[in-house]
Amino acid sequence: MNATETLIRICDVKFTDIRKRSDIDLWTEEDKTDLSSWPEETIHRVLLKMGPTNCPYCIRHNGDCKDCSYGKRHGICKHARSEYRKAETERRQNHMPYLSAEALIEIGQMLKEYKKCQ
Repeated sequence: MNATETLIRICDVKFTDIRKRSDIDLWTEEDKTDLSSWPEETIHRVLLKMGPTNCPYCIRHNGDCKDCSYGKRHGICKHARSEYRKAETERRQNHMPYLSAEALIEIGQMLKEYKKCQ
């Protein structure tokens, strides 16, 4: 897999796993299209810095939410009314982990494999 395919697959796994604990869809076709439009060197840089629980948009924008396209679609993650925060609240209320062990392992393996090839 190239960098773009790897990052999209990681997001597919992550957000599908989060969706199991929430009624909120945090990964849409628009998000995939947006991520696919990133320059390959940007995605490569993001993947090299990324861990299993990191957000690729936060890494890309160095935590500067004003330029975050994901935040514009779903609400800035830190804001109480964002879709991400609502999903997090649901997860915590149900005493569930951020990601399942299976998702953490799968994402970790994809990142390890990508980084090993660089």
